Amino acid sequence: MRRSDVLWAVPALLACAGFAWLGAWQLQRGAWKERLLAGWASAASEAPRDYAAVLAGRSALPRREDLAAPTADPALPLAVVVHGRWDPATTLLLDNQRLDAAIGVFVLTRFVPAAGATPLLVNRGWLPLPPDRTPPTVPSPGPGETTVRGLLVAAPAAGLPLQAPPWSPGQPPPLLPALDLERLQEVAGPLFDGLLQLDADAADGFTRRWRALPNTLPPERHRGYAVQWFGLAAAVLAVYLVLVLRRP
Repeated sequence: MRRSDVLWAVPALLACAGFAWLGAWQLQRGAWKERLLAGWASAASEAPRDYAAVLAGRSALPRREDLAAPTADPALPLAVVVHGRWDPATTLLLDNQRLDAAIGVFVLTRFVPAAGATPLLVNRGWLPLPPDRTPPTVPSPGPGETTVRGLLVAAPAAGLPLQAPPWSPGQPPPLLPALDLERLQEVAGPLFDGLLQLDADAADGFTRRWRALPNTLPPERHRGYAVQWFGLAAAVLAVYLVLVLRRP
């Protein structure tokens, strides 16, 4: 083997290793999302647990976006039921939420449990935004005590530190670029570090099509990308071997 063949072997092997690593990462991400989907399906079919009892066992759900490591357990939802009253003075609009080809908002309203458990934000569903981006009129939920059911999920990551409009409870719902629960608690009071996604057939809600993987790749796409990366690794190795073996 010539010296030049050995020198070219280094970048060829590095490229093969890099492509193979990317393929393995895609397989891990696909498996992670399969576990997430299975957990959501299980939560949707199980009997709801009492919200106060859930809090007694765990103080917070992990943020789904923080679980980037493919070996970490995904943040699975919990089916819960909670009795209490709505706090319509604390209603927020989470901006830039897509439903099919339309852009709108999620309507988030604070709910105060009767048992003295930590209040939480309930995602009541999706409403469209008009072209001029005028915030929609949000009907207030029914007065008095009521019972709500849904999936308790991790709060979305706050994302980039965008400036939210000034707001205080009782004012018209603001359009929030991101949900920052820590800042919101400073003006609205205690809040559970998560959201309750209201059942699709519950009253006081809007359009609800809850998905475990909104706006992201499904597991089969990750497997497809893994095949492509492994194919590139094999192609680089094959080209190198052909060039070396053909030389006199």
